[in-house]
Amino acid sequence: MRRLTKPQHRVIASDDTVLVIGRPGTGKTTCGLLKALAKVEAGLAPHQRVLFLSFSNAAVQRIQATIRGNVRAEDAQHLDVTTFHALSYRILRSHGRLAGVRGAVSVHLPEQIRALKATFAGDARSELNRLERDGRLPFGRFVPLVVQLLDRHPSIRDAYAAKFPLIIVDEFQDTADEEVKLLAALAEVSQVVCLGDPEQRIFEFREGVAPDRLERFQREHRPQVVTLTRNHRSGSCDLTTYAKAALGDSSVTGIQSVTVLRYKKADQQADHIKRAIFIAERKARGKKKRQPVTVAVMGISNRFVGRISEHIGNPSDGFEASLRHRVLVLSDELAAGWSVAFKALEHGPTRDVDETTAGVLEQVAQFNFGVQRSPNHDRGRKLMEWAEALRQGALSKKAKSVFKLRDGLASLGTNWTGDPHTDVQRVRHLLKESGAHFSRIVGVLNLRMPVGPGEPATGPLAELFASTGSYYGASAIGDEVLLRERLLDGTRSSGGRTLMTLHKCKGKEFDAVVIVDGMFSDTMVLREEQDAIAQPRSRRLLHVALTRARKHAVIVTPRWPPNPILPAGL
Repeated sequence: MRRLTKPQHRVIASDDTVLVIGRPGTGKTTCGLLKALAKVEAGLAPHQRVLFLSFSNAAVQRIQATIRGNVRAEDAQHLDVTTFHALSYRILRSHGRLAGVRGAVSVHLPEQIRALKATFAGDARSELNRLERDGRLPFGRFVPLVVQLLDRHPSIRDAYAAKFPLIIVDEFQDTADEEVKLLAALAEVSQVVCLGDPEQRIFEFREGVAPDRLERFQREHRPQVVTLTRNHRSGSCDLTTYAKAALGDSSVTGIQSVTVLRYKKADQQADHIKRAIFIAERKARGKKKRQPVTVAVMGISNRFVGRISEHIGNPSDGFEASLRHRVLVLSDELAAGWSVAFKALEHGPTRDVDETTAGVLEQVAQFNFGVQRSPNHDRGRKLMEWAEALRQGALSKKAKSVFKLRDGLASLGTNWTGDPHTDVQRVRHLLKESGAHFSRIVGVLNLRMPVGPGEPATGPLAELFASTGSYYGASAIGDEVLLRERLLDGTRSSGGRTLMTLHKCKGKEFDAVVIVDGMFSDTMVLREEQDAIAQPRSRRLLHVALTRARKHAVIVTPRWPPNPILPAGL
């Protein structure tokens, strides 16, 4: 740990509610961790923990990584790092009946909800309400139900507050209203320390997230306010100067830590992205030419990140080799695509191939209902009809793609290798060969595979095959992985090159970043601000992305139209 500043000492010494405000790299998370360790050293009962909370999976991952590298095991066992949703899920699993939930609590995933709305013959809203009473809860209901529970049952609130005498909240500026209510309920007993930065407010679509979030907290809770100013992440370079200029319409000159590459035509974009990655890696290494470095490559949307992945994954003039990389994306579309792959893996010699194929068709139909827009609902209904006809032995010979899928599954089911990565690749190839009905599934699997180095499903699937000789049960493993990723750790860090959206970079750090600006709809300027003059949200988003870098940032942007939020001078 680095030497503490005077403001950080004030936070650690305080017994009151504290609001810590600081720009990126000023040590807010370190300050919170040292505050937690001071609490542990002061003495906690065996059952007590210091609770780190955030709405952001990335913040949770960053804090967990810091703990692993800096905290003794005996102290780490008194630290509980999680998201508001994951904490609420745990509370509801224990006390759901007191919140009006009759059955065991489980998660109703967003794609499942959309599919039900598209296919349920009766009143879909009434059916969703019934499922909620029976324990099938959408993510959006976790926190509100816990707020109601703690309000109605103060003894439960006091029990959790006693377990967590200190609560530290990261990324407070983007914390939604219901999450603040949950925090306020626990704060009646526990000490609360909030960490935030108004200039990093990039999730304004969350309910209650607004420019006055920190001011409202100060009015309502009157915390001790501590401001951190010293930059520990990139303070030795001029990257922060450029990032600050991005917040306003200002120009900069002589910046050494930012490179701007401009291309004239769209077909030049791929080569410029590859060139940018090599520049970022070289600048991050400096004189240590063989030192491994981390580089984040960012775009405005999942779709655009997929295009970047294709660009750097394919050879091109001057760059004959593909660039190895990992994509950090977990959208509803990707989750639904993964479910198709897990279902296909379940086929084996003892399984009825028509039943397995019908199950895969239904998963693809759910993908169309739950993810795609309404024009694809007709395709989803057709797939459901084919699935039922296949089960009845009445499928028309005209459905050639279904028979091709069935024959392929029959072959795969007797020839699995036991290596999940290889076997899912074979499933992807089969779907690609089976026709246009499965092309979107293939597209999302190309974006990010559910198995492979660092993917959480790889180990459990390998263990399943080693113990049973088949992948039967892969869907259950997939559901558990998707739930865990959404609740806790869907944005794990990784070495090397990592692709993600600009929003997904929040809470992370890299040696260097590459920010890719596209043409027209793929511009860094958010859609809702295309015609605005100041574009404050877009500027904050760029500011956050730039400040993820410790050493260097490269921006790839078209010469025309010029991006209006980039500082002039480079």
